Amino acid sequence: MSITFITSLPTSGRYLYTLVPTEWGPLALVSHNEVLCRLIFGFPNQHSLQKTVLNHYPSAQTNNSVLKKLQQNITDYFLGNQVDFTCKVDISWAGDFTRSVLRRCAQIKPGQSINYGTLAQKIRYPRAARAVGWALAQNRIPLIIPCHRVVAVNGQLGGYSAPGGVALKKRLLEHEAVFRKINPTM
Repeated sequence: MSITFITSLPTSGRYLYTLVPTEWGPLALVSHNEVLCRLIFGFPNQHSLQKTVLNHYPSAQTNNSVLKKLQQNITDYFLGNQVDFTCKVDISWAGDFTRSVLRRCAQIKPGQSINYGTLAQKIRYPRAARAVGWALAQNRIPLIIPCHRVVAVNGQLGGYSAPGGVALKKRLLEHEAVFRKINPTM
């Protein structure tokens, strides 16, 4: 995985977005100077998705050539192909703790999962499982930073803040189950 984390966005430039049709429905990518700022999915149609994008980024302009390679990676992912998401992602909005959670979460391979407490231990905050859950709920770039791969210690799925909630999280984990044989346990 070749994710570059950007912790400061330039003030010049503009937000661009594109709606990407996938096997699972439309998905939106929002970028600023070729940095992915938001990935939004789980909406039933393009109209509601576009409305959500413009609520978050009122001045964003549509541009179908936004992050073209990432668009193809996402299409391939939903077709069931293992992909290496390669992009720059904006985490400038997050504090230090949330940044460390997101960085570590991005290392979880498809077909693998980790629980909130173990993730907290891996970032050296062993008693911060709930805070890890809160940080992941703030994730603006699901799939690329795969917060759906973090589950509760008791075998439950925990939460998922994208539209579709836990049902969508379960579907993503089932979709990625084919990769379990490829990737060693974290």
